[in-house]
Amino acid sequence: MRAVSSHQIIRSIKLRYVVIIALLSLSGLGFDVSAVDSYGLKILPFPGTKLAEELPYVENFPDSLSRHQAVQAYLSDLYSMGYLAASFDSLHYDTVRLTAYLDQGKVYEWAQIDASEVDEGVLSRIGFRAKLYQNKFFNHLQLQGLQESILEYYENNGHPFAVVRLDDVKFDNEKISASLIVNTNRLYLIDSIEIVGDANISPIYLHSYLGIKTGDVYNERLIGEISSRIKELSFLRERKPAQVRFTDKSATLLLNLTGKKASRFTGMIGFLPKSKATSKLIVTGEAQLKLLNSFGRGELIHFDWRSLQPRTQDLNVNFVYPFVLSTPFGADLKFKLYKRDTLYLDLYSTAALQYLLRGGNSLKAYVHNKETRILSTGSAVSIYANVKSTLYGMGYTVRKLDYALNPRKGIAASIEGGAGTKRIQNDDDINPDSVDTRSTEYEGIATIDGYIPLSGRNVLRLGLAGGYRSSKSMFVNELYRLGGLATLRGFDEESIFASSYGTYIIEYRYLLEQNSFLYVFFNGAYYENEINRLKNESWVDAPYGYGAGISFETKAGIFSINYAIGQQQGNPPDLKAARVHFGIVSSF
Repeated sequence: MRAVSSHQIIRSIKLRYVVIIALLSLSGLGFDVSAVDSYGLKILPFPGTKLAEELPYVENFPDSLSRHQAVQAYLSDLYSMGYLAASFDSLHYDTVRLTAYLDQGKVYEWAQIDASEVDEGVLSRIGFRAKLYQNKFFNHLQLQGLQESILEYYENNGHPFAVVRLDDVKFDNEKISASLIVNTNRLYLIDSIEIVGDANISPIYLHSYLGIKTGDVYNERLIGEISSRIKELSFLRERKPAQVRFTDKSATLLLNLTGKKASRFTGMIGFLPKSKATSKLIVTGEAQLKLLNSFGRGELIHFDWRSLQPRTQDLNVNFVYPFVLSTPFGADLKFKLYKRDTLYLDLYSTAALQYLLRGGNSLKAYVHNKETRILSTGSAVSIYANVKSTLYGMGYTVRKLDYALNPRKGIAASIEGGAGTKRIQNDDDINPDSVDTRSTEYEGIATIDGYIPLSGRNVLRLGLAGGYRSSKSMFVNELYRLGGLATLRGFDEESIFASSYGTYIIEYRYLLEQNSFLYVFFNGAYYENEINRLKNESWVDAPYGYGAGISFETKAGIFSINYAIGQQQGNPPDLKAARVHFGIVSSF
């Protein structure tokens, strides 16, 4: 029995390329790479010879090493064109340049490659065509690519010790023929997967996530991706890279893992300017509890409570369970309760079936039920209505960030859209006789955030978001609510109502530590309010806001302060109306 600490070691043992140009030594390329005053290059034909092919090349270099590399690259290009005997037979240095005299030699061609000993199915899968190796210039890179493709196929299909080589190599008047031979060696299956370390993780989840299960055929590509796949999980990390232990009969995969703090509690307090109604400073609040992998199955339980307006409550609950019954499908359940003062109550529920892709990406199909109940009646609330909707839709999510809490680079995006039936309660006190009580509703929403690393500790964040909702006879309680730290900084929480909108943010960050940074930002929006349009009121606007903040790590968690000023409806900015937000994120 022998242990192999890395799949790269396996490859270094088994790569036995027999490339024709190995017969042609570069030993004659005796360069003097010592420092000189000038780094020019001139390539001339060796006396008594001519160049059949004259390749372009750079004549001036910043140092002798780059010039040396250029000369080697020139030879490599000639080899790929079939000039296997090409060499620099004489090198002359002076104070201004290197003059290299090239003996190009004859061009070699393939007569044929006999691949009859290789499985036809494998050759078909890798795209092998025998005519590409008949009366064509010999290209060592093409040959190497062929051998690599065959080798990778066998490595990923149970033969980690396969060997690909050329046999019966013949030269006949600048024509080359050879036979392609493959020794697959024995077939290996994953006999067992051992998890070492203190990680709280279910083997069933890990097998499904990595795509490697007991009894599977050995796949070197999947083994090689283990480290990058584990890095994509916010609740696990490797203590050391995965190992494969081979015996004469089996292969055992060893995973050395430990847990990371991924569950989080977030608290936020906001202070808004005095309102006309109360003449008092308004305090808003938010609390989030995110439990990730608490039961070792990669599940998510998320509670989000917010009170962003006086006498307004907003509760969101989300439960995600991946790899149901060890399949690539997961469940995503959501519930939302929103109570707006004494006006209305929203009840939303969503059930989605996810198809989990590699890298944390996913597709989903969902059914979304919405119900709005009016809590008051009378002419003052005629812009609200009792509404029930059922929408069916699909969505796609991609997330590839180098670090979730404070990314330097990467992207996070999602898009979803649906359509369904909307029903309005026929209530004469609320709805006019002309209102259609049944109609088709369309809805779509998308977000994208990108993080671009600049020099040193500087990072640029660019974000876009948009939403669209359309149906006959829309009411205020059906509109999107914008404003606040999460959607549009510099404005009161959920103070802007829109039937469709687009927002953007440009944020510069200066990273202080892993979880600490300073930032300045500019964000804005364009939105439409279909209800106001029908009432001949102002229905479009392009508000914007700007400000600065800091987020820094303490023993209690990551504390943040944000100061923002907003401007809308063509009014000048009011410093007295600036918004200040405080928040803390605590991981456990």
